[in-house]
This record gives sequence, C-alpha cells and structure tokens, in this order.
Amino acid sequence: MKARWALDKDTLLADLGDLIAIDTSNPPGKELEAAKVVKEKMASLGAISTLQEFSSKRANAICRLPFSRPEEGPCLIFNSHLDVVHPGEVPWKHPDRYSRPRASGPNARCGRICRGS
Repeated sequence: MKARWALDKDTLLADLGDLIAIDTSNPPGKELEAAKVVKEKMASLGAISTLQEFSSKRANAICRLPFSRPEEGPCLIFNSHLDVVHPGEVPWKHPDRYSRPRASGPNARCGRICRGS
C-alpha cells in the first residue's frame, strides 16, 4: 500500500516536541490541551477528528483516516494515552522538564526524545 503523505523527520520531531511541552501530569490529569493538538494535527492530515471530553480539562482525541475504498486495506487501531505520571519530588537532572525536547543534547538519548510516563 502506498503512503498517502511523506514523513519528514523534522516535522515529526517538532510535532512530538509540541506534545511533550504540554504538562499532562496525572493526577490531576489535564490532557485537554494535548488532545486539541493531536486533533488539529490529524485533521490537517485529512483525518476525521473529534474531541471526547470526559471531565474538566480531560479529553481524548478520536481520529480516523478513512480509506477511499474499503478494499484498500484493513483497519488499524492505535490506542495511546496523553497523560504522564507526575514527576515527583526528586530533583530532575534537567530542571525544565516540559521544555521542547531536541533530538540531540540533554533531553535526548541515542537520538531519541525521552519522557516517560
């Protein structure tokens, strides 16, 4: 199957950086801003995108990229979460934990951006 759009590393890293820069620590859970970013980015790629708000400042982005013809391929479901575990009281090596990460430098390991949940 042929890809419908080209993947650009710099764009992917910038988009990931936009998400990582949003504090979605749970508790209290405040994923609404991140869900809006995902919804808008996916809509710009042609996805049918909606927000499912389930409590104050909490939401899921529901996005679907339809095939133009059903025989083009099977359905793929990607399920992820937008919240992260609170960083705790232990001082971080890099004090600004919600700064935009880079693919190299103090926020990167082996060329990968790191932020766990």
